[in-house]
Amino acid sequence: MSDAHGHGPSVPPPGGIDDELNYRAIWKFTIFVAVVTLAAIALMWGLSSALKKDIADRQAPPPVLAGARTQPLPPDPRLQPNPPKDLSELRERENAVLATYAWVDQEKGIAQIPVDRALDILAAKGLPVPPTATPGPAPAAGVSK
Repeated sequence: MSDAHGHGPSVPPPGGIDDELNYRAIWKFTIFVAVVTLAAIALMWGLSSALKKDIADRQAPPPVLAGARTQPLPPDPRLQPNPPKDLSELRERENAVLATYAWVDQEKGIAQIPVDRALDILAAKGLPVPPTATPGPAPAAGVSK
């Protein structure tokens, strides 16, 4: 529309469009942010070093003798220090019990036999059949307990 009035296209101000930006203020702000960031990093590093030194000073020095370096047992309840080893030892003991002959009570004639042998005997003889119970008298109709 500006052409309709005869003024022609708008002309940028002398010096260009970038004169609106204050480069000096942008650089000052960037340098300020960098300085504040570096100061925060230095402060955190110093604080971390001081706290590490304080923690190291509070701890007792390690004992000179190797025998004194053993850790005392923690208070009860204590957890398993090596669960896989404990489980394998338990399974070895259980497998030894399940695979051996032994007396449970020799006076009464009760013995322990391996599970495989017991299954073979059971397969050969079959399960014992319990005696069938004879039904008792039926309760009278209409009588509640």
